[in-house]
Amino acid sequence: MVFHHQTANLLKKIVNSCRTLIIPMILFSLSAGAMEKDENILHTADLRVTQEQLLEGQISRIEVPYINSHVSDILEEDDAQFVPPEEQRDQFLRDENLVLDHTTKQSFTDTGLDEVFGLAMDGGGMRGYMAARYLVFLRDLLEESGYNIPLSKVFDCVGGTSIGGILSLGVGADLAPDKLVEIFLEHGERIFPTKGQWKARLMNLGGLIGCRFSPEPLKGLLQEQLGLETTLGDTSTNVVVTACTTKGQPKLFKSFSKEDKDHELWKIGLCTSAAPTYFPTYKLTEQDAYVDGGMWCNNPALHVMINMAKELHGGTFSPSNLHILSLGTGDTSLQTLLGNNVGITSAGTLIDVLMTSNSQGTHEMMDSLLGRTYYRVNPLLGRAINLADVSRDTIDVLGRFADHHSQKDIIRAFAEEYVRINRTRM
Repeated sequence: MVFHHQTANLLKKIVNSCRTLIIPMILFSLSAGAMEKDENILHTADLRVTQEQLLEGQISRIEVPYINSHVSDILEEDDAQFVPPEEQRDQFLRDENLVLDHTTKQSFTDTGLDEVFGLAMDGGGMRGYMAARYLVFLRDLLEESGYNIPLSKVFDCVGGTSIGGILSLGVGADLAPDKLVEIFLEHGERIFPTKGQWKARLMNLGGLIGCRFSPEPLKGLLQEQLGLETTLGDTSTNVVVTACTTKGQPKLFKSFSKEDKDHELWKIGLCTSAAPTYFPTYKLTEQDAYVDGGMWCNNPALHVMINMAKELHGGTFSPSNLHILSLGTGDTSLQTLLGNNVGITSAGTLIDVLMTSNSQGTHEMMDSLLGRTYYRVNPLLGRAINLADVSRDTIDVLGRFADHHSQKDIIRAFAEEYVRINRTRM
């Protein structure tokens, strides 16, 4: 799925030529729901329009220039291409030296290499609450076995995409798992507000253009939790975070890379989580703007594994020495996510489908490559859960999935293997 600039240009023409019709229509459609939640009053720059006035046909009083002055801001990413083509992905792997060479670098026998442990976490917005809960459970299991250490000392490399990328940065910065859980319980509504959204819906023409949420609350939260000046090079373990440029170029932010180590953690968090239709792109440098890494790699387990082999094992791929815990954000069938007729207003749902199918494909490959040393935790969800759903009911449902014994058993098996290997070392 590619967001071509032709689409944005077409929308510009539609807005400019038909704004006198579109704006009243949007205002009218928003009036019933949004106005009831916002004291039945819509505020423009210098004008109030009550619900009764709208229903009485007095909509002509609204001054179109107020909206027109923001059109250029809404449609500023005309040439954005958020999903890298196959050729671009292949070239990226070659440039990063991440291709496993079966003739010279791959070994399926014990080579005497150190046992190393990796953590990979999928994207999925609020569904990442389950991953945070899993980390708390893992921490508790290890403490019961006498390992009262931060998770950054458990994992030799952590990696993530979108919310998984943010959680990975948190692990690298030695945030306690309980703090990561708080991101969802105490700040979910701050990141994905459900009230007072009429103005945002007005500006993006009911979801036709622009993004649903402002990035400022998320930016503030990341700065609070990760620090203003803490960089990727300051992390306590190796960290890998996915992103993608608006030109369709895949990106891995790596703590062991000279190119990336000076980037602040909160900025990388904004890059990896800028999901199209939800948040605007994040401009990290004058040359590069980034979107959610889920556009090409929602499940980062493969890249965590390859970077571990490359950086920690000198390029030798030995599955018996690589232990990967992969935390998903819930497996939802495509039939649950998509209806029979999908249009432009379903763009957010299509993003979710893209991320889900990507995660499944990576899982199958990882299972084939590692087998018993690959631990995948990803409960089958009975219904679609939007990545911006912050309702109390949804949080409770996610909590029940996270607490299911089938998922905890996988984490318990990983913890037992970690303890066994480290006791053998001692």
